[in-house]
Amino acid sequence: MLNREASLPLLRYKRRRHTDLGPNHANASENSARTTQDRCSSTTTTAAAATTMSPSSATTTAISALLEFSLMESLELKENNHHVPPPTLDIANLDSVVPPSCMKLINELQKEIRKISVERETLKLEMMSAQTMINILHSRIDFLSKENEELKRSN
Repeated sequence: MLNREASLPLLRYKRRRHTDLGPNHANASENSARTTQDRCSSTTTTAAAATTMSPSSATTTAISALLEFSLMESLELKENNHHVPPPTLDIANLDSVVPPSCMKLINELQKEIRKISVERETLKLEMMSAQTMINILHSRIDFLSKENEELKRSN
């Protein structure tokens, strides 16, 4: 269930990237001297720096693929780190001791905990995606600044 819901932010992000990028923004994978400490975004920045500098849809596609790869890589790392689920209440033993209204409340709270856990994981993925986009944009700014300096020197 988590994997299906976790892929939704990726799909939204990919759609947004494809629709937001026009011909002026297709060149977002330029080389950058900026280093990052974020493990998932540094992968994207390093890989993006290795791509060509020609503005094309191939570059945009490559950036999207690198972003998706870095996010999936971080998901795999996360899945390998087995998190201990929160302790669950053994409801079968409580039925005879706890009133039905309290049991209903306990069940509702457990459902809410599961729902919030899934939402939290989704928000983490969206945050990683946003951080990666910020790093890509920083890379683009660095490249454009460098290009601007070179143009000033040549004039």
